[in-house]
Amino acid sequence: MGRRSSFIEDVMGLPWQVGVVLAVLCYPIALLIEWHFNKQEITQALGMTAMRFWPWVAGMFLFAALISYIRGLQKKKLYRQHQYIDKVRALSWQQFEEFMGQYFREQGYSVVETADGPDGGIDLVLRKDGEKSYVQCKHWKAST
Repeated sequence: MGRRSSFIEDVMGLPWQVGVVLAVLCYPIALLIEWHFNKQEITQALGMTAMRFWPWVAGMFLFAALISYIRGLQKKKLYRQHQYIDKVRALSWQQFEEFMGQYFREQGYSVVETADGPDGGIDLVLRKDGEKSYVQCKHWKAST
């Protein structure tokens, strides 16, 4: 089993648009929290805390979206550079999994890359036309 990832790492693994939406939702959620907790004097501090920290939380989501966007560009570049078999054979197993993920994206699939590591089981979860598929990548170095 792979190591556990943090919440922010999970957000970085999502499409970058999700991070932007989460950042935009921070302010209305903070307002809702403030409104809810300001009803009683004893919980007003929680409402004020939400209003103080929402920009930091939104910034964290925007940072995660930026990282996700950059990773997406890197995967596209990797895919474009390694479309010949000799170059594919030279990839590390991590790069090979990213390459395969980008290949399926180019075919119109929605791809979720798991973080299980080498031989951890399922490497990619694909979705297209309401169907879900699982891919386990095997990157053999020996020529056949």
